[in-house]
Amino acid sequence: MPAEEEPTDEALMWAYAEGDTSAFEPLFQRHRAPLFTYLRHQTGSRSVAEDLFQEVFLRLVRRRREYRRAGSFRSWLFTIAHNAMTDGRRRSALREAVSESDAMEYHDATSERPASTADPLGASHATDLRERIEAALLRIPAEQREVFLLRERGGLDFQRIAEVTGSGIATVKSRMRYALSNLRRRLADELPSIEECLHE
Repeated sequence: MPAEEEPTDEALMWAYAEGDTSAFEPLFQRHRAPLFTYLRHQTGSRSVAEDLFQEVFLRLVRRRREYRRAGSFRSWLFTIAHNAMTDGRRRSALREAVSESDAMEYHDATSERPASTADPLGASHATDLRERIEAALLRIPAEQREVFLLRERGGLDFQRIAEVTGSGIATVKSRMRYALSNLRRRLADELPSIEECLHE
């Protein structure tokens, strides 16, 4: 007997919107890691990302009945995240300059994978490279960084990114090209291993 297929994100969200509270937990478990990674890399601050993460899911709960069945749940979720960050900036909750303590905390948080005991030198190099990539991400323009993160960490295609950010698809593709160009320029000494790390 074939195993029962897992419900799609859209089916779970529709069920939740209709009052099935048990549908929320699998949605949360599926999307919490990519969403938090996106927020942390966008803000450069773990504490700000944690606040925004809670805000995004609170908004999801409050707006569950606004979800449209035909829409992509992931796009809808990242649109909420994008809007939460925009609102946060307007309230001056997010600062362009990251404090030194937040920056240190952020770089500590990028080394979440355990080091390999089989190849400590290789593991050390991989960790160092990830840290360089994360630092480089913080130095490229915010619009480019967001497109890069939605694509690489959020897994959205360009059409979905355009919907999330309210930009034209040509603008989104241009920002992605500039983001990659800027990252490659800043990390020129690390090529070709950068490509592997960007898609981890």
